[in-house]
Amino acid sequence: MKQFMFPLALTLLAVGTVAAQDELFYAKLKTDEVPAEVLTAFSEDFEDGVAVTEYHALPVELVEDTWFVDYNRDKLRKDYDSYEINFSGKGLTGRATYDANGRLISFIEKVNNIALPRPIQKSIGDNFPGWGVADDHEIVSIHKNEHQKVYYRVDLTQGKEKKRVIYDGDGNLVKVNREHLSLNPAYEING
Repeated sequence: MKQFMFPLALTLLAVGTVAAQDELFYAKLKTDEVPAEVLTAFSEDFEDGVAVTEYHALPVELVEDTWFVDYNRDKLRKDYDSYEINFSGKGLTGRATYDANGRLISFIEKVNNIALPRPIQKSIGDNFPGWGVADDHEIVSIHKNEHQKVYYRVDLTQGKEKKRVIYDGDGNLVKVNREHLSLNPAYEING
């Protein structure tokens, strides 16, 4: 599970922007600035009818099997280690992250009005009684060493209160809001 946590964090980093003094560099690219390997892999991984909306370079560097966020990256450098492709299609909005060689690192799909898998529905009912599930949620797929791990990011509401939870594909609760449950075994779900 640990081997999938950093790629998950990398994916979640790519989703948002950092609003701090040291702003994280996030370069918007033109098609001709994206390596051919990445473009080819994307066209093979995703069906026809999916339109690319943006390309980005991510400020991370891969050293052996470990990802490092490069906060002080020179904006003029063009040799990126990872690329994000935002796209949309029939009932689909998403983003895919690739390394410079065209290997898929992660994929996030935003889905609307699609039922969650039964184990996740059951876990939400057991752990969050009285909470409702928002109509849309995200499916996060992490790819590493020919293995795929799937997570579901779900927004819950109860009156004016909101929680964001992350489940693995088997229905195990991984994270509530910003707290990783696997890193804090004393965390109480109802707390």
